[in-house]
Amino acid sequence: GYGVLRNTWQQGLYDFGSKKSEQIVTVHNGTDFDAFFFINHRPKDILNDYYELTGRPIFMPEYAFYEAHLNTFNRDYWVKVTAETSGAILFEDGLYYKRYQPKDVGDKTGILESLNGENDNYQ
Repeated sequence: GYGVLRNTWQQGLYDFGSKKSEQIVTVHNGTDFDAFFFINHRPKDILNDYYELTGRPIFMPEYAFYEAHLNTFNRDYWVKVTAETSGAILFEDGLYYKRYQPKDVGDKTGILESLNGENDNYQ
């Protein structure tokens, strides 16, 4: 197989056989052609070739993955705790926090999230 990294900021069009099944067409608006080709037997080897050129992506800490969830700020509560608290996570501000469900923090209920706004709670 192969991989291609087009070194350009120009807009492009990629057609993988929609007009002719045996033809791949890639076009970029620009006068120069700058590309890196990665040819190898397995997809993971092609990806490793790409990483050899660009470097491996950083691996985010576990808490960074959770904050990307839609419901993090609507449903859960992050409470400042001590380092000894079970489940405490050290944040960049140097303090420890723990995530709690609303039912575990007094009389709080949280908000049910929605991507479509069907309950007037569009995110």
